[in-house]
Amino acid sequence: MITGCGPRHGVWYPSKTHKATHFLVICEISNEIIVNQISYSAAGVTVHQSQIISSFIFGTAPKGAAAGGIVLHPNQKDLYITNRLTGGKSDTLAHFKIDSGFLTPGKENPTGGVLPRMLSISKSGKEIFLGNQNGPAAAVAFGINEDGSIDATPKATLDLSAFGEKGSGLPYIAEI
Repeated sequence: MITGCGPRHGVWYPSKTHKATHFLVICEISNEIIVNQISYSAAGVTVHQSQIISSFIFGTAPKGAAAGGIVLHPNQKDLYITNRLTGGKSDTLAHFKIDSGFLTPGKENPTGGVLPRMLSISKSGKEIFLGNQNGPAAAVAFGINEDGSIDATPKATLDLSAFGEKGSGLPYIAEI
């Protein structure tokens, strides 16, 4: 790990095998995604950093920003990251393509609120859900297109007033 990274969450890639080839870590302090390549041998497991990329599609994180959640699509080709504390009226949801453990930036969309934390993908793989702790949209569902990109307009939102006052929005949301 890189000093000052602030590891927050990680995902195994590919996630459908018992021997993943990579472990991707989102860093909330440095706003980076660290891609670690995993090798297996009789002597044990070896980890090697193979890529470091900004969690912000445009490369530069606003001062005070903090990356939040990370989720790998079931198709094993798309990765999604939440960026919070960006200083605007809406934080962001970033999309990356993943191929053989290498990340390529896609697009970054507003989340409709502030302080998105965890996120999840529907069982069908056609929607992504996130919660903004400070609204105005506390719960948001975006459509995921065939190419893995995220629709700019949410499919559904639930206002913060449904949960209470500022700071009482959802830290986690998932389809049940």
